[in-house]
Amino acid sequence: MLLTHGSPNASDYEKSKWVYETLINRVDYVMEAPDNQNIISVFLNGQTVCQGYSAAACYLFDRLGIQSCIVPGYAEEGPHAWNLVLLDGQYYFMDITWGNTAYEDSTQDKRINYSSLNVTSEDIAGTHRIESSFPVPDCVAIDDNYYNQEGCYFVTFEPERMGKLIHNGYVNGTDVSIKCGNQETYDKMKKYFIDDTHFTDYCGGMRTLEYTMYPEDRIITFHFG
Repeated sequence: MLLTHGSPNASDYEKSKWVYETLINRVDYVMEAPDNQNIISVFLNGQTVCQGYSAAACYLFDRLGIQSCIVPGYAEEGPHAWNLVLLDGQYYFMDITWGNTAYEDSTQDKRINYSSLNVTSEDIAGTHRIESSFPVPDCVAIDDNYYNQEGCYFVTFEPERMGKLIHNGYVNGTDVSIKCGNQETYDKMKKYFIDDTHFTDYCGGMRTLEYTMYPEDRIITFHFG
């Protein structure tokens, strides 16, 4: 599998997003994949598990001049691995396995879930437990978090701005994922766009909408792709 990164002038965030998206798009999660504990499974076979994803990410980050490491631990009561990455001088967690929507259900179409791209310790603590022999720094920055970088993070309910994002996704045929900084904003977004069907105001009057809710992360992804 040939992997190339287009721009040598890309920011740390752009590089991290490219690694995340590329590995999810080009590599399937397959529990029985051969060599699934190393990068052979990724770059030669295109099938891997969490350890393979994490090892491949470290390899790519090293080629891109970004420090990273594999974080061992548990998620959903089972052994798991994900990444710690240093972007613009600040630490973030990245879980490529959880970013693949086909991870838990291989029968569904693969989509990218951005809720695990460059997240804080608080974000990941509810589902992941670190079991490491080395100290892992506390991740508190949000500057290079996907939702912050893409203008999809809201701490107050802003229907027009949210609606514009939904409209752009509808016009361009791309998924739109919006994260709220608190429960009140999330509840208002859900009620306005889904329960009260105001998505129709921004989607050319379309009557049905495909979406996925991640209430524990206060995220709704609107599917147009």
